[in-house]
Amino acid sequence: MVFLPYYVRTRDIWSSIVVATPIFTIAMCMFILNDINDIERDRINHPRRPLPTGSITVGKAAVVYLLLFGTSLILVRILIERGVHFIYLAGFLLAINYNTIVNNLPKLKNPYVALTATVPVFIVNSALAAPAIHTSVAIAIFLFVFGREMLMDVHDAPGDGQTLAKSLTTGRAAVIAFILQAMAMGVLGMHLTSSLRTISLGLILLLFIYSAAHWRRPQARLFLIHLMKLQLMAALIFLI
Repeated sequence: MVFLPYYVRTRDIWSSIVVATPIFTIAMCMFILNDINDIERDRINHPRRPLPTGSITVGKAAVVYLLLFGTSLILVRILIERGVHFIYLAGFLLAINYNTIVNNLPKLKNPYVALTATVPVFIVNSALAAPAIHTSVAIAIFLFVFGREMLMDVHDAPGDGQTLAKSLTTGRAAVIAFILQAMAMGVLGMHLTSSLRTISLGLILLLFIYSAAHWRRPQARLFLIHLMKLQLMAALIFLI
């Protein structure tokens, strides 16, 4: 989400790596911290992950987290221009405070993750010092990720706390989630400026229809959530 849009507009591969690398390590920090925090939930919902299986200890995971935390700060300090670095740090704060939201304000988890997912759009625009990516594309990402996160909480309901999906009931939450994703596709439909974007949106739509049609089958839900990652990859065309 950072490397490709920046490279397409600058054709400078080194600068593109520079602006993208801190996001890579910040994301790694977020996922490690999340796995440490969710170890008991994962024993129920995702028992094959490394921490629940014991293939890595919590202590070792914490050491890796701290190393990546320090690395992320150093990379932002060394590589990122003053002024742009503020957005990286804002994204960093959103990422590492995810577990605070999960533990204390679980109903806000879905929009919080969706907001965090839009940060790369603003990083690219700031790094290029121009509105290279339209704000409405960030809105589409927000809506789609919001919906995906709700569906993930429907799937993980047995081990989760009082999430938004649980408070709505899982059936109603799934309907709202797919409506949010349909709205995201509607926003992307405003940006069909090339045949490649049209093909991309067509793929996203086909996967959406398939996911919505098969969601009632609990055994298919994890596979469908993985398909939604493919939809996000297809949506990269709208960033470049």
